[in-house]
Amino acid sequence: MLEDPSFLIRTILADGRIAGYIASFPQLGTPSVSYWLDQRLWGRGVASAALRKFLPLVAERPLYARAAYDNDASHRVLEKSGFKIVDRARYFSKLHGEEIEEVVFALT
Repeated sequence: MLEDPSFLIRTILADGRIAGYIASFPQLGTPSVSYWLDQRLWGRGVASAALRKFLPLVAERPLYARAAYDNDASHRVLEKSGFKIVDRARYFSKLHGEEIEEVVFALT
């Protein structure tokens, strides 16, 4: 992935330490963004700040993001950055151990 020019990956830092990552990449034929954050940092605005800083680096619009149906915190992070719900889909979640519903967001 690091060699693929269609991927843009950045490390998220919090308090001078590695906190997670944020990336853009083609997913299902559309430009998408995803992030992961250390659970100990949830609720501190770190993901929201990282996404705000990252979005100007990604020129493609619409830009899509997906979150599990029950991940309200991630839904709020995306909505604060202007993403809107555009669809729902199903996928296999390792966390849930089964196929679950996901919410598809778009930033235009």
